[in-house]
Amino acid sequence: MQECYGARRGEQVRAIAAELKEAYHYPPSLSVLQDDYGNSILSVHPMRLVKAGKLPGLPGRDIEVRGALWAAVRFGDIELHFLNTHLGLYSQERQRQSEALMGPEWLGGESCVGPAILCGDFNAFPSSTVYRTLTSRLHEAQENAKGHKPRNTFFGRHPVFRIDHIFCSPDFRTVSVDVPRTHLTRLASDHLPIVAEVSLDLEEKGLGGGAGESLKASLKAP
Repeated sequence: MQECYGARRGEQVRAIAAELKEAYHYPPSLSVLQDDYGNSILSVHPMRLVKAGKLPGLPGRDIEVRGALWAAVRFGDIELHFLNTHLGLYSQERQRQSEALMGPEWLGGESCVGPAILCGDFNAFPSSTVYRTLTSRLHEAQENAKGHKPRNTFFGRHPVFRIDHIFCSPDFRTVSVDVPRTHLTRLASDHLPIVAEVSLDLEEKGLGGGAGESLKASLKAP
């Protein structure tokens, strides 16, 4: 999730977790502050913080701070690298940020070995340079789902743009993906959520466990 309010506005993520009967892990360190709001990751599986940090902006421009959140989620016998981000509003800014995410400090570094998922509000169309930068090594869930026609996510009430994405490393295969468009999803956010089920063949990748293991990665921008 993106743009979640922090302590000064009621600890939004903890309130959501409480409504879900404490089923979701939300360590206090998993936040990137953006004027008391930022990114969050909720998981039914145990997870640990790997990194929470700022992404590069445009020199000399006083614009909103953008960041990324990286957690290692324990799934079976392995850890999945799960990153959540919200990129800037300017094309040059987004390009710098996407290159940083693919660079040695984030997905391109030695700390990120194994299955990885990068999701968020990228403010980037599929035709953009940002999208091509990210799909140079990752695939996008909506594009990778067999028989699925990619759906727009923004605006929530009248979706005309596809700017929210779930990118997966080649280890994953998209089983199904949905962009729910209901009264509740339109009420919850100005973006529609993406819900993807992806499969990871653990035996084929030499990671242990049984074949056909799957998980659900969901994105929602409240």
